[in-house]
Order: sequence, then C-alpha cells, then structure tokens
Amino acid sequence: MGLGHQHRVPRRRRFAALVGAVLLCCLAPPLPAGAVGGTQRALCDGYAPSDPDQYGCQVSEQNQVTRINLGEPLTAIAYGNIGVDASTQAYLVEFNAEGAITALVPAAQGATATTRVLPSDDSVGRARDMQLNVRQPEGNPSGGWLFIGLTDDTGIDLRHRIGTLIEFGGKTLHLYGDGYTQFKPVDEVLHLDVMGHVSGEGYWVQYRDPSEGADWMDLPGHSEADSQRLTGSPKQRQQITYTLPSGLFEIGREYEFRINSTLNRLGGDQRFVEWDVTPSLAPEREDKGKDFNRDLAPGIPDPDPDPTDDPDPTDDPKPTQDPDPTADPTKQPDDGTDDRGDAPPPSTTSDSAAPAPQGGAGAPKQPQKPKKSPDVDASQTSPAGSVWGQEPNPGTADDRALQADGGVSRSLGLFGLLLLLAPAGWWLMARRRAASDVGERLT
Repeated sequence: MGLGHQHRVPRRRRFAALVGAVLLCCLAPPLPAGAVGGTQRALCDGYAPSDPDQYGCQVSEQNQVTRINLGEPLTAIAYGNIGVDASTQAYLVEFNAEGAITALVPAAQGATATTRVLPSDDSVGRARDMQLNVRQPEGNPSGGWLFIGLTDDTGIDLRHRIGTLIEFGGKTLHLYGDGYTQFKPVDEVLHLDVMGHVSGEGYWVQYRDPSEGADWMDLPGHSEADSQRLTGSPKQRQQITYTLPSGLFEIGREYEFRINSTLNRLGGDQRFVEWDVTPSLAPEREDKGKDFNRDLAPGIPDPDPDPTDDPDPTDDPKPTQDPDPTADPTKQPDDGTDDRGDAPPPSTTSDSAAPAPQGGAGAPKQPQKPKKSPDVDASQTSPAGSVWGQEPNPGTADDRALQADGGVSRSLGLFGLLLLLAPAGWWLMARRRAASDVGERLT
C-alpha cells in the first residue's frame, strides 16, 4: 500500500486529541511540595562514593547531635559531588493534628561551604563546619523538631529532601490538646499534652479576661514557684495539668490562657503559647493531636474552630456514650518521661522509609493553636540593635517560612482558561476545513 493511501486522522479529531492531551496535563496531580533545588541535584546527581552507606549524598549534623535546646549551636555537614557550594539552614518544623508537616520556619542564619575531596577517599566531596546558631523564630511557632537541610530547597515534603531531624526544646511548646475543644468543663483536672520542652525547666498556666483588658494572672495552683518541671527529651509527649475553678470563671465567658516558663527569665524575647478557653456546662470532647511523622505528605495548618458551630455553653449537659478507655484524656503517663508515640528517628536520606498512610477525612483538628504574644522584652537586643528573634526580614529563601504550594489552584485555573479558548479553536479548525474542501473541489 502506497503512502498516498494511508489512513489520515481528520483535522477535527487531531485538534480534539490535542485539547484532550493538554487538559490531561493540566489536571494531573501537581508535583510534590518537596521538589528539590539545584544544590541537591548538584550534590547527588551522578555521585558514586566508594562507601555509599557512610558517605551517601546527605546533609547531617557533623557531631552526631540528635537533640538541642534553645541557644545551643548545630554544625551541618554535607556529602556529595566535589566542588559544590552547599548552603544549609536549620528550620523549625510545624505540623498539624494529623502529624503532617505544614511549614518549615527558618531558625538560624544560613551557612555555606564548598565540598572538597575527602582525604581518605577521593570519590567523596565533603563540606563541613557550617555553624548554625539556632534562635527562637519570630511569630511563636511551636517547638519539638528542627530540620537541617539545603537552603535553596523551597518545598516542605521531607520525603524528597536530603537532611536530618534534630529534637529541639524551646520557649514555645507544641500543644496536642487536653481532650476538649475551646468549651471545657469546670472543676475537672485537664491534662494538656505537650512536646518541645526543655528538660528540667518549669512551666505553668496563666489566664486573663480580654474583654476587660485584664493583666495576665497565674491560675490557682500555678506559679513560677509551683511550676511543673518537665523531663525527658523534647520529642517525648508530656502533660501539664490545670483546672478551671467554678468560683473563678464565669460560664460562657471567653478567656485567654497561655503557658509561661522559667526560660523567659533567661533574657531575650518573652515567648508564650496561647489558646482560648470558654468554661461550659456542656463541654465538648475532641481527640488529641498525633505525633509528627516525616513520612506523611505535607498537610495544611489546623483551622481555627468556627464560632458559629460552638454549642450554647449554658445548655445542660446531655448524656453521651462513655469515651473509649484507650483514649482517655485524663489518663496520666506512668512516669515523667513517658514517650507515647515517638516521631520517626532522624534520617539523613530522603528514601529511608516508605511513606506512611496519610490521615483521612474527619481528622481531629488541634484545638490549642499558638498565638503570637504582644509581651516582648524590647530591652534585650542584638548587636545590631534589633529585638532578638525579630530581626528585619529581607524576604530571602533563608528566612521565609516554607509552606505547601497551590498547585491544584493553578491547575484549575489553566483548565478554565482552556475551556474558554476551546470554542475559538473549534471555529478556526472548521474554517480551515471548509476552505480546504473548496480548494479540493476547484481542482
């Protein structure tokens, strides 16, 4: 059969196929939020060390430090191809009630070094002695975990980034909740689960009535002298207990609560983690948050509770089923170092474990959301004269909080644009086909 007799696809069908292919590309899932930067590719692509177990492409802590407290330094080290400028940064990890990462907040001034030939192995490049002086980031992000990674990686999906996790104890705790929403019972001991503490430091609860512009006051039974000393490592879940005395708090009135700590006596900014409390005769239970899991895909921050969904706090309590005893929010750990659900161990590779299942719909939201506190000690300043922890933000990759991108929104926008352009494309193709038919009849 000659070429002149081959079956030809009509132009209209070819145009439809082209539109369909473009739509499929636009509607395909967006690239993961952990798309790597140029430095990771320069370090890792084609890298073939003689001992990949020891010198694989990685960013880690040079002195094998696995946990630090606020004010203690870290030293980053990178392995990979020779002659690569590796810029590293320490980020505070924020995660939601499902344990999925939601942001990476810069917590140090980045440091850069060039990979040089390892004296004992000329197949290995090493950049070392990158000093990272960790500070408490501005905005009161919760503590618990630091991630040491490359500065030019703008994604937050740790499944695709090289780097390592370090336990971090700072001034602001991560709150898992106390088993209730904002509407809490009176005269009942509440057990607030926290992590990201500094072992041996004291923590206590304070409150105020914002409607009256009142000052912060220690909750009865709470003060610096009677503070609760938390022990164990920062990643270990601990508990702070507190009670709402019925004679002190008015039912249905909203109060602000916060955790103070002995760390605020050490200078620098005073930092607090805050949450809202409304004493109620109809308290509403809520599951506590889950521990951080680096193998989950990035999530979104926990939303603030919708005030329109709040029950009437003066309603009489209605009978409910007994809570699951395995999830009893009033159960205390056996000892002060109970570790209920450690996060995964620090890893220096991006594929050390298969991704864990993601949290599904109906996941519990975290009721205790940190707020930025206005109480700042401006007398403690850096050498440059700026408040420590609130240095000017130049808007560079070094000091911007990294969050998940809006790939889905962009895809939907492209889809809508193509739908608008499709009729014009059909019209042009019809005109060309009609002109072609006229030409063929004339010949």
